[in-house]
Amino acid sequence: MTPEAADTIRRAADVVQWFNLAVSVAVLAALVYVLIRWPRGWRMAVLPASYMVASTAFYVAVLFHAIPAPWISLFSATLRLYSYILAIVIGGMVVLGAVGAEDEDDWEPEE
Repeated sequence: MTPEAADTIRRAADVVQWFNLAVSVAVLAALVYVLIRWPRGWRMAVLPASYMVASTAFYVAVLFHAIPAPWISLFSATLRLYSYILAIVIGGMVVLGAVGAEDEDDWEPEE
């Protein structure tokens, strides 16, 4: 690979990481709004908010070269593992909510 091609890839990766940081901050701001607007629903927002905090910290660390590359790799792998766990937990909540929901067909009005 030529040095020019490598520089182009690095610049493209930086653009993607800046976009990821912007999305992470926007989603975190939306979740903070949700927590302020509906404080009783904090259980629904705390896991995604914790992920967005970790994601924002990761992209800030990457873009501002705050920590060395081996630590970035570990942080990236940990964040990815956390995203898998979060997806499983949220998916489980959706499935359990669907299983526990009453079917409209089974509902009979009281007489």
